[in-house]
Parts: sequence; C-alpha cells; structure tokens
Amino acid sequence: MAKNTSSNDFSSLNRSADFSILRGHSGRETRGSEWFGQVNSWAKLRSKDEMLESELALRFLQALSKVRRLESSCDGFFRGRTFPSGEHPKPCDMGPPMDDQVVRHGRYNAIGKAVLYLSDSVPGVQIEFRNAVSEGVLFVQRFELPLDVLHVADFRDNSEDFLDAVFDNAERCAVGGFDADTYNFSQIIGELVSQRFDGMIVPGVRGRRGAHYSNVVVFKTHPAWPDWLHNSNPIHFADL
Repeated sequence: MAKNTSSNDFSSLNRSADFSILRGHSGRETRGSEWFGQVNSWAKLRSKDEMLESELALRFLQALSKVRRLESSCDGFFRGRTFPSGEHPKPCDMGPPMDDQVVRHGRYNAIGKAVLYLSDSVPGVQIEFRNAVSEGVLFVQRFELPLDVLHVADFRDNSEDFLDAVFDNAERCAVGGFDADTYNFSQIIGELVSQRFDGMIVPGVRGRRGAHYSNVVVFKTHPAWPDWLHNSNPIHFADL
C-alpha cells in the first residue's frame, strides 16, 4: 500500500516509488512513480535553455495530446486589480496588460509576455491578493470565457503520473517551504503549454486544506478579451 504524506519535505522519499504526496497549498496529489525523480531533476536544471533542451520537454509536449479540455464553467472566472483610492474602474480597465506593459513576471509568464490570469472564485482572488505585494483598493471583475472557441487545458487532476509530477514542481516554484526559489521551471511549462493550447486551468498555490481554488491562465493578449467581460461593473472588494 502506498504511503501518503502531506509534508512539504519529501527529499527523503525520492528513493522510493511507494508513496503519494498530498500538497496542502495546492490540493494536488502526486504519486511516486518512475517519473517523480526525473521530473524533479529536470526542474532543477540551471537555465531555461537546459530545461527546453531536455528530452523531458519533448515528452511533455507529446503528453499534451491526451490532456482534456475545460468544457464549461457555470459561475465564470474572476480577475482582481488594485486601483488608487477614489478611482472607480470600468470593466474595460480590468483586462490584461499589453506585452510592452508587462514589467513583472508571474508563475507562468516571463517579463514581456502578457497573459490573463483569472481565478475560479472570488475567494480565490482574495487569497491571491493577500499574498501579493499590491497597494490600493481591490476591485473584482467577472469574465465569461468562450470555452467553445478557446482551447483551455485542464491540469487539475491528471490521469498521467508524469503530468502530475510536472505540475507538482511548477506549483512549488517560489512557494515558501520549498527549494525552488525562481519561476524558471513554471514559466517553461507555461511556454510549452502555449504551443498547444490557448490557456490552462491549474490549482492555485496559495490555498490551504479546505480552502483550495483554481486559476486560469489565458496565454497572449487575445484581441477578443473585451467580449468576455460580464455585463456588470467591477465590484469593490469591501462590498463583496
């Protein structure tokens, strides 16, 4: 029987395939398999070029052909932005930045690469902003993605151990308590997924037991994004 552990310290388990790990911050369960140690080593390569040149990058691209698409979302998705006190943003103010406006990187985007980050719930937005270095007043806007047009990969519960190991590593990048202190690996994964899909849905990494959520990443600045705005004004977070 496989051993289950929820500890963030799993270095002593790398030698064994007889275990599974349930991550408290993301809710992802990762099984010990032949891929576990290999993917960990891939994620620890020094440069992005080395990561892209690895045979596991090709293996990952091949695995994407079997990933299911997100088909529906009854409640929509939500984006948060902060504005100076006294401002009242309109829906058109709540979209993604242009490429030349991206001065900060994110988990799945490098500097200069614009993406649209959304959460599957308002509490998810709140959790993300509690952990962000942001000043100002938080507003939340609802989006309704055209999932019949956008191809969004669903990586929340993978049927393949290899994919779980990949995203387990991506979801530990720059998260306290783990040894991956940069976004290099997660950004490479975002770059590879963007070659096959318009976006992806993944577990959020700021959760805790009983309070998990998911994030959607829409790659690139899609010209039709204003059509995805729900016909309501952004809501001041204090009014939610």
